Amino acid sequence: MAPGAARLSRLYARMVLTMSVWAGDQSVAARVVTELVANAVAHVGAGRVTLVLVVAEDEELLIQVSGPSPDVPGFDEAVAARKARRFGLVRVPGGEISLGAPPPEGGKTVQVRMRPATPGTANAPSTSDPSSYPLAGTDC
Repeated sequence: MAPGAARLSRLYARMVLTMSVWAGDQSVAARVVTELVANAVAHVGAGRVTLVLVVAEDEELLIQVSGPSPDVPGFDEAVAARKARRFGLVRVPGGEISLGAPPPEGGKTVQVRMRPATPGTANAPSTSDPSSYPLAGTDC
């Protein structure tokens, strides 16, 4: 695992979100990416962590972080805790976090869906099909 993977993932996220002109809070999204990658790196050992960022036409942001370990210890508890770090961080900006389809080579994928806040409404996850989105990804 590359030293500084979480920092590099934050820089990559900022670049993708800026180039995509994502209307959401890019600082919050970059922090979510950083926390998810840092968590994956902490549990991966010598394996590879993959980051995928997608900005859909409806402005939904999809963040996927995949790693070789099939387990996500304490996932449900961490999400329910609503703490402003790791998995609980995603609840703070109104994102939706879930376990996604595992990568083809096995392991696990943690995914987050975020929508830009609109005046007078809360962030709401979309039901769009992410398999139809163009993908931008990187290995950390």
